[in-house]
Amino acid sequence: MGKFLRLKQTAAVLGVVLLLVSGCAKQAETSSPATTTQTSITTAPKTTATATTTAATTKPPASATPSAAAAPAGPYGDLRMAVSSFGNDSFDPVTVTGTTVTTLISPILNYVVGLDGVNVGPEVAEKWEVAPDGLSWTLHIRKGIKFSNGDSLTARDVKFSIDRFDSKEAFYAYPRDFVDRVDLVDDYTVRVFTKGPQPWLLSYFGAEGTAGTVLVMPKDYIEKNGIDRFKQQPIGSGSFTFVRRVPGDMAQYQAVDKHWRSTPAFKNLTIMLMPEETTRVAALKTGQTDAIDIGMDQAKALKAAGFRTPVLSYSNAGVHFYHVYDPRGAGMPTANPKVRQALSLAINREEILKNFFFGLAQRAFMPNLAPTSRDVDTAYWQAYADKTYGYDVAKAKQLLAEGGYGNGFSVKFYSFAQGGAPYMPALIEVIQGYWQAVGVRAEIVATDWGSFAPSRWVGSGASRAPNPNLIGQASLATYSERANVGVGVTNTAFSTGTYFPFYTPKGPAFPQLNGLVTTSREEIDATKRKTAISQIIQILADSWVVLPIANVPSAAGLGPNVDVAFPPLAGMITMFADTVKHAK
Repeated sequence: MGKFLRLKQTAAVLGVVLLLVSGCAKQAETSSPATTTQTSITTAPKTTATATTTAATTKPPASATPSAAAAPAGPYGDLRMAVSSFGNDSFDPVTVTGTTVTTLISPILNYVVGLDGVNVGPEVAEKWEVAPDGLSWTLHIRKGIKFSNGDSLTARDVKFSIDRFDSKEAFYAYPRDFVDRVDLVDDYTVRVFTKGPQPWLLSYFGAEGTAGTVLVMPKDYIEKNGIDRFKQQPIGSGSFTFVRRVPGDMAQYQAVDKHWRSTPAFKNLTIMLMPEETTRVAALKTGQTDAIDIGMDQAKALKAAGFRTPVLSYSNAGVHFYHVYDPRGAGMPTANPKVRQALSLAINREEILKNFFFGLAQRAFMPNLAPTSRDVDTAYWQAYADKTYGYDVAKAKQLLAEGGYGNGFSVKFYSFAQGGAPYMPALIEVIQGYWQAVGVRAEIVATDWGSFAPSRWVGSGASRAPNPNLIGQASLATYSERANVGVGVTNTAFSTGTYFPFYTPKGPAFPQLNGLVTTSREEIDATKRKTAISQIIQILADSWVVLPIANVPSAAGLGPNVDVAFPPLAGMITMFADTVKHAK
């Protein structure tokens, strides 16, 4: 298996060498403002997906010679970012994945609350208080915020936005599972009533969660023009305004001068979709883009070539088996927990950490959690993970034989990249090789996250149910590092969550799960909450529905013309485009 990994790395490096090109002079800065009201999404031919190729280079392109003249007082110049995925490629934050929110939407909309380091901090809501009984939260909305069409942002917009995220059309189950109703107190105050105490509520209203968290949309604009118009011509209160978009290719934005929160240094922002990592690297090396998301192998190579490669955050990467407790899948190989355990034992995580992630990733932790999660006994569960997620081919073959699959079987393995995790398709091929060594044939099905994510179920709201075509099949998936343990737990374990691993028509395969999840989210007593979370983690571990592989850093590659200090839990480069500065 070491040889297999080395061959994959060699191929990747050769691909980069073939794509590298000579440095280009920096593009002249546009002096006229970009149009800020596009009448429709353009269908012009794609121009950003392929990097120019001529001769190889190993150093960042030289910056333009500094002028003696003073820099302009306001935003100036062009900032170009390239990412691996747009997710659903839509501008409705309610119906899309977290990848779409962090790449396309976060530049133009603000969260109800933001981040202060790794904790919840003020954003649209400048302060808040929880009722003594813990059943409601009062949010005080910052005055003076304007949408890009000039309308004032008020409590009505906040209530409207929470209500939309609380609706049946919402992609994620939260905050729908937590919010009972939202009352308008006055023009700048809302009161959110919850389904039981919700000590983690604000985590679902802000940037910590990224997926399913509430961004503030313009109520009057959407009600007057319709949500389809908003998706074509979105307006918001963010640091950038929408200019135009070519679906599946790029989106352009313009900075808001003297923004209430953070005035960008760059006037024009372009976010480009470049699914191939080697293409993004070549574009960075030739000066065609200023910032890209990259995996650890390319981060190592770029750093050696003189580029800066800051780590943004960590995510828990693991194999997910879909709907394996659904009775329609009875008799399928992966319906047997011994088989799932065997597939875990067949994976050499130590070798992956050393050779695939170059020693830069962390050891596997428990399913869909991070060592930084609150209310988790990190030392205990890390020791448990070290013992549980070992490598033992003989034991794997024994378990397969005991499960009736000594001669192996076939399983579909869906392959895609998620935001901040461009390495996923390559890692899937590595895991495929490990499984092949114990006789299991993983049929890789190449797709994209935007298409796969909504395909995990059919129907909506209370009628939502597992997609029968995915029963017993697998994919790799990641969960971003966050303090709120409830996001990963809810998505994975709750019967109305995203993955349905324990679904049966009569309720979850483990009847106690829903009650434990509710306790983990609603219990005020930290000791009781921690006990419930430990029981959930144990059920997840014993079921083998998720096989953690590693806690993996996401990284950025930065060109010579930009400078940025990413905060903790940054997640994606595009979330902090407003903080990128001109390099000195």
